[in-house]
Amino acid sequence: MKTISYVIAIFLSLVLISGCVSNRVFETEMQSRDERITSLETEIEMNESRIDKHENQLAELSVTTREAYERAEEAGQLAKGKFLYEIVLSEDRCKFGLDQWELGNECQAILDEFVSRIKIENKPVFIEIQGHTDASGDEAYNQLIGQRRAESVYRYLASSGIPLHKMNVISYGEKEPIADNSTPEGRRANRRVVVVVLE
Repeated sequence: MKTISYVIAIFLSLVLISGCVSNRVFETEMQSRDERITSLETEIEMNESRIDKHENQLAELSVTTREAYERAEEAGQLAKGKFLYEIVLSEDRCKFGLDQWELGNECQAILDEFVSRIKIENKPVFIEIQGHTDASGDEAYNQLIGQRRAESVYRYLASSGIPLHKMNVISYGEKEPIADNSTPEGRRANRRVVVVVLE
């Protein structure tokens, strides 16, 4: 009888011990899961914050810069998705006359400074070169002139050591004026190439 009582006591002790161990294992697992869930929630909040910041930055950019950003993103070229700066090569700086797309010495000097800056900063960048015209003449012809202006800059940058796969060319023609096309000054301002630099 004592032996049976002893066996029952041992059995009950083992059940209680295993129950305590199971409880501890369960609590440890639950704690670990809670920590993982908290970590994931924090990561989701950080991602949402980054997305909000990114959307706010996009909203502040010009239409053409925003479009450049979207094209670069689609092409998978952006390392961080960040607008750095842009340079505008307008007629007062680059002497793009009516129906002209060749780069003068002044324009080449501006581009040389730009290339030096890119090389000194040594960041992974994506460059979009946008050609623009005034509204004089035929729309299709203006599209072509804008393309030729952008390609002139593209060729110059490529010859200066900027890798081809880091650049994109697009013509907006007369579609994105920044000044009034009814005045000579406005038309001069609209004849330009914009170089958008994205990181």
